[in-house]
Amino acid sequence: MHTVNLGPMALPMALVILLAAIFASLAVAHWAARTNKINIESQLWIVLLLGLVAARLAFVAMYFAQYQAAPLSIINIRDGGFSAAAGIATVLLVTAWLAWRHANQRKPLILAVLSGVLLWFGGSFLAKQFTSEPPIPNLSLVALDGTSVSLPTLKGKPVVINLWASWCPPCHREMPVLRDAQINNQDVMFVFANQGESAELIKRYLSTNQLKLNNVLVDPEMQLSKSTSSVAYPTTLFFNAQGQLIERRAGEVSSATLARSIEALRPKP
Repeated sequence: MHTVNLGPMALPMALVILLAAIFASLAVAHWAARTNKINIESQLWIVLLLGLVAARLAFVAMYFAQYQAAPLSIINIRDGGFSAAAGIATVLLVTAWLAWRHANQRKPLILAVLSGVLLWFGGSFLAKQFTSEPPIPNLSLVALDGTSVSLPTLKGKPVVINLWASWCPPCHREMPVLRDAQINNQDVMFVFANQGESAELIKRYLSTNQLKLNNVLVDPEMQLSKSTSSVAYPTTLFFNAQGQLIERRAGEVSSATLARSIEALRPKP
């Protein structure tokens, strides 16, 4: 399972696990405050915030070329660009430093942080174990020129399918990023499957916004959304060359997070 659907909302599983880990740490902190009269909540928030900042800065450093082209996107953390390794390392280092500085808070602080870290590792492991990798849906959609496109025939190289709609603001914002990626990654098949709109409306939208995209498909009945359990737009599906789903991104992508996802699709040398 890549996402958790809450009505019309779709939360990435990684975010759900992170929130659960934070809740576990805060629960231990609350327990320590009640039973031992030791308040570690402020230290816990310091650990958390520094961990998140380090995770973000490390990811930005890894994909600096992409962020350099649009510096303001660095603060747009909605793109999901974080380095888990840098974040965990920072959390452990800051915890060790605070535990050394505040001996009376050492045990509850370490217990609270380890509770969150272990829940995060365990949740991430279980999510990976129980996440199936379904194949590209066995559907045929129609391109803007009227030709029929069978999605399973696209496999043979990595495939990125973007589910979008013209009324969706984040879809509109990410379109230039996806367009540029389509141009710069000729070894990857990019497909833009519009959901619930007519070919005429799609053509008008692309013309108005001066977007030149290849492989734009029309899906007025939203068959692709239904077959992939996608309830929010934009949703981007990443399939490897064998046609297996590797990643699902619910929400807007940036050039950096898109580059990371594309890297994961390519065969390892």
